Amino acid sequence: MKDQKSLIDARIAVPVTVGKASVEGNAIDRTGFEAVTIAAVIGSGAYAADKTVRTVLLESEDGIAFTEVPANKVVGYPVVADAVLGDDLVVTLGYIGDAKFARLDYEVEGVLAADVTLYAMAVLGHPALSPVA
Repeated sequence: MKDQKSLIDARIAVPVTVGKASVEGNAIDRTGFEAVTIAAVIGSGAYAADKTVRTVLLESEDGIAFTEVPANKVVGYPVVADAVLGDDLVVTLGYIGDAKFARLDYEVEGVLAADVTLYAMAVLGHPALSPVA
């Protein structure tokens, strides 16, 4: 059996957020890594009919001005959650672009109930140098 610890690094893409409107994630610097996968979590809870959550993957060269990643550079499908989620929903999105920075945002229509949690982790892979410290 093999481990991956020396081949990946993990970063907080979106800190734990509860009952909020739209959330802007952290800029993930891809320097030294060829791949980034983001695991986005939308917690279970009640969503009113007029409230939805959409995951949005963005890219940037400078870590300041971000634009939405075109669909042909995303592996997996961004999600739109609405109605009632009985279980937490985990969505993984892979970024195959060349920009130095990636970021995940949650676009929320309305304000979510206090029982709905949003967060995400970024896993960086295919390091230029390994093992990763």
